[in-house]
Amino acid sequence: MATVHHWTGLEAKALRLALRLSVRAFAQQLGLAVATVSKWESKLAETEPRPDTQAILDTALGRADAAVHLRFETLLSEMTSPVQNAGRRRVTASGPRAWEYESWADDLDRVVVALSRQNFAFADSLLTRWLSRFKAPELDEKGLYLFARSTALLGDLKRDQGVVLGPLSAQHSYAGARAVFTQLDIPRRVAQLDLSLAVVTEMSGKLEIAARNYETLAVDDRLSRRDRARARLWVGTALSKDGQHDYATRVCRRRPATSRTSPNRMTGRWPTRNSPSPAAAPAT
Repeated sequence: MATVHHWTGLEAKALRLALRLSVRAFAQQLGLAVATVSKWESKLAETEPRPDTQAILDTALGRADAAVHLRFETLLSEMTSPVQNAGRRRVTASGPRAWEYESWADDLDRVVVALSRQNFAFADSLLTRWLSRFKAPELDEKGLYLFARSTALLGDLKRDQGVVLGPLSAQHSYAGARAVFTQLDIPRRVAQLDLSLAVVTEMSGKLEIAARNYETLAVDDRLSRRDRARARLWVGTALSKDGQHDYATRVCRRRPATSRTSPNRMTGRWPTRNSPSPAAAPAT
């Protein structure tokens, strides 16, 4: 919620407008004379309510709901010149409010559904709504988590549209989301984004690099068993696209690894299309 450090007629007028009250109704709510409120509104920042009246205004703002707070901050920003803002910070907003976080999370659920239905325009509008409203440095941990999820979903949107490389691409969004999840120390999310980045690498035609990344992630304990299985399957997919069909089949038939004792079993050279494929894993 917003906090006013020092009330003047300017903040008082912004509060009245945010409450959507007439001068008379606002004065009645505060228990003050109409002439007092009219004086505030005529002189704005040039007049300051008495200390006891400052407390009354604090109470009125504190009792207001979230929608009023949002209108108050917006109105005050519009009414205050940039010079005044730079010289004196009258109001402190505590970042996104609880109800905004709930709305944000709900919108991300809608984005997931929209992407599954290939409703890209709707998904993009929801993501843009939040990513343009807040910047990462002003968010707490919960806000950063939602910001990173939004950025990752933007990567999914760009990937599904085939925009895999460049400044407004899936790769760029995934890398940004990965950085935030790394900051938040959420290894599972970081690994999931590594998997998404490997998909982008494959889509951009770098099949050997993608296959190596998939192989590493297939034994990465940060991922769920389902994601590790997908990574192992996609090793074969990338190899098959590269013409290594026999080797791709053998990789996909390997027994799933249970640990990260060998983070990348393909550290040596990969077989070329003309070289013999490595022996398959022993049958169990």
